[in-house]
Amino acid sequence: PLTTADEWVALLEESKDHPVVVYKHSSTCPISAGAKRRLRKGIDKGVLGMPIHALVVQDSPELKAQIAQDLDVQHESPQIIVIQDGKAVYHDSHKAVTAEDLAKSLE
Repeated sequence: PLTTADEWVALLEESKDHPVVVYKHSSTCPISAGAKRRLRKGIDKGVLGMPIHALVVQDSPELKAQIAQDLDVQHESPQIIVIQDGKAVYHDSHKAVTAEDLAKSLE
């Protein structure tokens, strides 16, 4: 899981070499639970072949705000964000968070 500002900075750096994926999850929201299940199902089916860096928003409220500010993407939860070269190149939220759509965004 993504939990610290240092890990976040490292991910932004990593995004200069290849796309990285951040998933913001609410541990108390049923919509987030559904999004997490859809992503897990896609991973299990082999739709996604890369890691997803999960952030539980209740555990790191400052970090969720920092990510929104750094990427200029309004915070939502659940939310999936693809980052390349330090910028958000794809994001979606709520019931639109699916492994298939995420995979298409990475093509």
